[in-house]
Amino acid sequence: MPELSDEERARRNELTVRAFPSALPGMRSTPESVISFVSLLSQPRSLNNNNNNSNSNNNTNNNNNNNNNNRDNATTSQSLAFAKVDKIDDELCCDSYYMWAFLLDITTRADQVEEEEKGEDDDQQADDQSTEDAESYDDDDDGNKRLTRQRQLSTEKRLYDRSVSDRMDERFPDLKEVYHSKMTDKKPLNDDESRLNFIKSTYEHFMLGCSRLDSFSSILYDVTRFGRLDVLDTLYYADSPLNTSIVSSVEFDKDDEYFAVGGILKDIKIFDFRMTSGPAGRTQTHCPIRRIKSDNKISCVSWSGYHKSQIASSDYQGVINVWDVNTGQRTSSFTEHKKRAWSVDICNQNPILVASGGDDTTVKVWSLNSQRSVLTFQHKGNICCAKFAPNNGNYLAVGSADHHIICYDLRNPSIPLNTYTGHRKAVSYVKWMNDEELISASTDNSLKLWDRESSECLRTFNGHYNEKNFVGLSINEDWIACGSETNTVHTYHKYSKTPIAQYRFPIDPVPGKLIAENDPTYFVSSVCWKKSTSKLIAANSKGLVRVLELK
Repeated sequence: MPELSDEERARRNELTVRAFPSALPGMRSTPESVISFVSLLSQPRSLNNNNNNSNSNNNTNNNNNNNNNNRDNATTSQSLAFAKVDKIDDELCCDSYYMWAFLLDITTRADQVEEEEKGEDDDQQADDQSTEDAESYDDDDDGNKRLTRQRQLSTEKRLYDRSVSDRMDERFPDLKEVYHSKMTDKKPLNDDESRLNFIKSTYEHFMLGCSRLDSFSSILYDVTRFGRLDVLDTLYYADSPLNTSIVSSVEFDKDDEYFAVGGILKDIKIFDFRMTSGPAGRTQTHCPIRRIKSDNKISCVSWSGYHKSQIASSDYQGVINVWDVNTGQRTSSFTEHKKRAWSVDICNQNPILVASGGDDTTVKVWSLNSQRSVLTFQHKGNICCAKFAPNNGNYLAVGSADHHIICYDLRNPSIPLNTYTGHRKAVSYVKWMNDEELISASTDNSLKLWDRESSECLRTFNGHYNEKNFVGLSINEDWIACGSETNTVHTYHKYSKTPIAQYRFPIDPVPGKLIAENDPTYFVSSVCWKKSTSKLIAANSKGLVRVLELK
């Protein structure tokens, strides 16, 4: 690695702080998290095989020596290896190697991380239990499905409050993939002269590597900083916890001050979030500030992103209603759907437009200035969801029981803009992470991240159980929350294919009543993030509503 100038060294010192967020007050991720990750990743796997074998043997032998000598020897040998730019793998650009060498310079001088015990005994007991369950279900016709559920429950019992290093070990494959995607040059240099010029501009590409590393370190911090979901407060959809009923939808208003809870009680209840999130909220009986009475069971609610007092609902009779929250009165009603409507969404950019879809296999776009729909899209399967893009009112994404997601441009409604294929069962939810990326949920037990323009599936998320019911889906920047038919809330990060944290609702909130642990009537039915925070609201099929926070 070329000798660094004073300016470059100053930049390196600055980057050290930026790459290690825990060096700043209030941050939880530790420098050891970045150090540990790069120590794992920076084994000489990126050089040719001979160098890999040689360096691996050297490192193995050095482990038997004094730790200080080991670190010094590693620094010398690895720095020399990275200096051999003529042997660099063409798949990676040179600036990533400068950054790897820079990080190695840090890692080889850092204190070794003391790994905590990972609870191997607990994991072994869980595996043994799963094996016993498998044997007991051999003669059961539904054994495979029941075994899948039992294994999921067993996995969810394991502790998620682990050290950062444990979390990083667990998510290492995803982090490695992200690191390579951030550091890979998408324009490989095949010409020797171009490569030489590229290598000569050491400082510029070192700085480019710094920028890329900043991006990766931010992802690493997010993915490893949380390990559990804590309960902040508890509410009930019904007037009494003795009365249970499914919560179909939970949504915050545009300012995240109030949230609406709708379900099969035919009520939309509006709560003040400030009364449910502090110490005082834990001891108070929560009463809604407004109750809106519908004629039918509620399937979905959607707040206006423009009018704070406006909320729309869809119901089991196919009626789309728009309500004034201040008065509780209906302001518009649309009745063209011939069967149950599952989804409703008010357009953020054009608040007079409302989209809905249902079991009559149609998606309808309504104008609040008209009594009839202004657009109708006919599909082959039942419509489970319809969602406008957050910053482009012309884009409408639709999820269907025919396993497909379709994106329409309302300016040219006759031809779908894009079709996304990959799910094996019905698509129950579609949400926009931004105007260029979508997240979908399906009853094939998976979530998928899509590139809007190319229709490419960028990532598949697994870890929750969902084969039948609507279990909820919510997006908060790079964070994803969904429910599970094991009565569990799961949170994912955009760059982690497996859950970051989970919370399981109690099977029976009413003392004295015994319910089977895997009772299929208990499942999470709705989730909603409080934007730009680590808090979310989750509700289940028995009307229990909980305020949760990532910790």
